[in-house]
Amino acid sequence: NAAAVALRGGDTPRLVGYVVLNGGATLDAKALAETLAAQLPDYMVPTAWMALDALPLTANGKLDRKALPEPDVSAALAERVIIAPRNALQQKLADIWAEVLNVPKIGVTDNLFSLGADSLHVFRIAARMIDRGIQLEAKHLMQKPTILELAELVAMQERGEVDTGPKAPSLRDFRGGARRRQTS
Repeated sequence: NAAAVALRGGDTPRLVGYVVLNGGATLDAKALAETLAAQLPDYMVPTAWMALDALPLTANGKLDRKALPEPDVSAALAERVIIAPRNALQQKLADIWAEVLNVPKIGVTDNLFSLGADSLHVFRIAARMIDRGIQLEAKHLMQKPTILELAELVAMQERGEVDTGPKAPSLRDFRGGARRRQTS
């Protein structure tokens, strides 16, 4: 078996996993993604997979990343089951994701990174959430990459169970850290 990962997709780049399968084997993209998700952060797990007969190589025998084919990402997005937002907060989050990711329909169980989000998308989404009164940060998107999970986090915040609001940095934060380092 051989495998490679590359960033593909033009305007909305996604990580694509390329796998060379042994005779007669079939590509189980879901099992591959689950295995990798147990070992890697979500943003490092490919969102599209392609089976190849062989990985393209350069004349020197190294992987030729430029020769890896472009996947049909729209087909993968079309195959997912979309569970519609059930309340105003979920709809607001879905609208923000749709705007930033340029994906017309977002379901509440869609994984942000499976939709093709990268770190820049995460920060854009976080900024728009704050602009629209949702006090969550980029780190929350990384920890809770579905609308359902984010909405539950906001509900917990509203009940006073967690404090997730963005914290403005203070000069005291920097001075205090410098003093602590000097006394150690």
